[in-house]
Amino acid sequence: MVIVTVSVLGFFSYSEFKDSLLEISKKQLSILTRQTVNSMTTIIYNNISNMNLADANPLMILMSSQTELERYLKDTRNEVFAPLFKGNIYLTDSKGKVLLYERVTKGKKLEKVFSKEIDKDYSQKDYFDDILEDRGEKLGYIKSQGGGLVYVSTSGYTSYMKNGQKWIVAYSKMSGLDWILVAEVKRADMISEAKKVGNIVILVIASGILLAAVISILFSRYLSAPITKVSNGMQRIASGDFSFNLDIERGDELGDLAKHFNEMVDKQSEMVYQIKDVISSLNKSGDVLENTLEELTDDMDSTLDEVNKISASTEELSASTEQVATMADETSGIVVDGNESIQSVIEQMKKIKTTVKKSVEVINNLDKKSAKIGNIVDLITDISEQTNLLALNAAIEAARAGEAGKGFAVVAEEIRDLASQSAAAAKDIRGLIEETQAGTKCAVTTIKEGTAEVQAGEKVINKAGKAFRGIKEATNETALEIEETSHATQDLAEGSNQVASVVDDLDEISNSVRDIYKEVDDKANKLEKIISQFEV
Repeated sequence: MVIVTVSVLGFFSYSEFKDSLLEISKKQLSILTRQTVNSMTTIIYNNISNMNLADANPLMILMSSQTELERYLKDTRNEVFAPLFKGNIYLTDSKGKVLLYERVTKGKKLEKVFSKEIDKDYSQKDYFDDILEDRGEKLGYIKSQGGGLVYVSTSGYTSYMKNGQKWIVAYSKMSGLDWILVAEVKRADMISEAKKVGNIVILVIASGILLAAVISILFSRYLSAPITKVSNGMQRIASGDFSFNLDIERGDELGDLAKHFNEMVDKQSEMVYQIKDVISSLNKSGDVLENTLEELTDDMDSTLDEVNKISASTEELSASTEQVATMADETSGIVVDGNESIQSVIEQMKKIKTTVKKSVEVINNLDKKSAKIGNIVDLITDISEQTNLLALNAAIEAARAGEAGKGFAVVAEEIRDLASQSAAAAKDIRGLIEETQAGTKCAVTTIKEGTAEVQAGEKVINKAGKAFRGIKEATNETALEIEETSHATQDLAEGSNQVASVVDDLDEISNSVRDIYKEVDDKANKLEKIISQFEV
């Protein structure tokens, strides 16, 4: 736009300058003819003395002043006209016959003035009619030798076409003689200087256009190079590559853009690193949880076996107690058999005590395992909360990144969803563990009660052994004690069944925890595959 404006202004300035130069040249040419006519009229008046110019013979006037007029016309041609213009200057009469021409030399006879060499008839030229019809402009008067004022000249200028070129003609008339001084110049010569200026203007405009084009190209490259780098960087980010920085050191807005772009890449890279660390920690915690579940399953299997043994022993004890009661009813005299039975009961009581003690230890171990699982669940909950926080930060940074961060926003949302699911699963596990611990405490309480009953039965048996001599008298008492033992045995059997039920519940909890772990592990693997697409 600037180039077009300068070109138009240059064109109009050149046109205006050319027209002004043409008008100035016309006026200069007209002034030249008027001054020349004035000077030639003065020469003529000085030579004819007191002769009236209107009454004098033109031939006599020409003869009397020919030498001076020729010299003056030649000097005017060489010193005034030629330096300014390229053309012709001559003196003609009112009929268009040449009287003096600039090439006429001094000493030629008057007849030579009208010879073939210079006898040029300009009367057929169109402009000569204009000269004769033009009244011209009164330029002034000169004082004659008689003391009167004589009208000097009228002047003007016109133009005509010759050989396809336009000529400018300036003229001035001599009053009285009707002689006309004519100066003609090619119009092209008048505006030749303007053409030179026009060529300079064209050259300047062309140079300006070329310079503007070069500056535009350089400026375009100056702007497009960093923009191209930023565009390529965005493409690399869109493909998941965060392992680079833009090398653009500038102090303008493009430099600020590159700086903020590098800051965004660094933050995104750091975020990907943190997510990878969280995934690694989650995988490690999952492995620990899996191992703990396997140990818990093994412990529960062992506990279940021990409980089954207790249940069997309780059944055996119940059968033995019934047998002792029957034998006491049938015979109170079979002391030896009674004594052996009592010893057998004592041994069974010891076994029951040992078995119950082991059951208590197993259940306490199970309670410790449950507490350990609770700690792992707390770890999973903390990891889930940290993952949720990181996902939130990732979503915020992705929102700041605009269009280029949309893909990362989807990943952040997926991470947040996985963290929420992990937290919910951990909460469920916590509830199951609390139920398990409550059942475990109940089982411990029941077994302790059974242990107390066994200890009481053991004391009774011991008393029965010590009081064996009075067994007959104490048969009823023994029967009562055996009956109490039978009740205690039934209670122990019921406690064993409760322990078995608790173990079954723990097994189901373990299976639920294992399923939740598998789900979390699958989602963690999926997240790891997504994160692996990013290169940092």
